[in-house]
Amino acid sequence: MITSHPVLYSKCALSYDEQLALLEQRGLEVADRPYAIDILSRISYYRLSAYWHPFRMKDADGLRQSRLQPGTTFEEVLSLYEFDRKLRLLVLDALERVEVSIRTAVTHRLGIVHGTFAHEDPNNFHPRFDHKAWVVKLHHETHRSSDAFTAHYQASYSGFPRMPVWMMSELISLGSLSRMYRGMQHSDK
Repeated sequence: MITSHPVLYSKCALSYDEQLALLEQRGLEVADRPYAIDILSRISYYRLSAYWHPFRMKDADGLRQSRLQPGTTFEEVLSLYEFDRKLRLLVLDALERVEVSIRTAVTHRLGIVHGTFAHEDPNNFHPRFDHKAWVVKLHHETHRSSDAFTAHYQASYSGFPRMPVWMMSELISLGSLSRMYRGMQHSDK
């Protein structure tokens, strides 16, 4: 429940042993205290709190309380955390593969059809695309790069921060890539 008068935060940091004792007071069953303390020292209490949240009991109004449902174990909470961590890694791996594939397809199309510096030419984009603002942001991202290939290009060729489309695509954020794709001519998509 959100109050109209903010309250000053006053909770103090707790040692791992105190954190575990608090959880036990709230009903968490802990079979192996040293193991649980080791886990709390590697995965913070705060991070794990999201995984015991579903086990918190509800009051008559349906609001979650601090007390945990009887029979809730530390191992159960940790199991949910581990499942979520592994799922997140799988999803991130899949997203990274999709992102690399999109970067490759977009830059290959632009490079083959419109040339090495296709992204620098506003004529290769839809007239409503704010190409000038996008290029300013692109060049800013290029200047911030600490990648070895950027330094090599800058030392070896003139025109920096203007770089070939396939190099530029490795430097820009996914947001800039997305804006570039949205601005591309329909025939290039």
